[in-house]
Amino acid sequence: MAKQVANVFTSFELSEEEWVQAAQLNDMQKMLFQSMRSEAANAKLNLVPDPSNYTVYLQQEAEYRGRITAFDEILAASQEAEEIIAANNGGE
Repeated sequence: MAKQVANVFTSFELSEEEWVQAAQLNDMQKMLFQSMRSEAANAKLNLVPDPSNYTVYLQQEAEYRGRITAFDEILAASQEAEEIIAANNGGE
């Protein structure tokens, strides 16, 4: 069973089996996260720097970059979980 880890943020220590179960996304979840990633990437590409307030541009760019990275990590974890499941099932 997952054990809560004491720190400033809420985190959990998961066994490999728990991690695989938690990380595996269904097809609809993958489509949602991929679409949200795409929206953030498009918004980042469409940012226009304002020379009079370049700091705002940098903050927005960093926000979108962070969103993209978070979605990439979620999707990569799901892919890794699927690979572990396939390996445990003999590559079926």
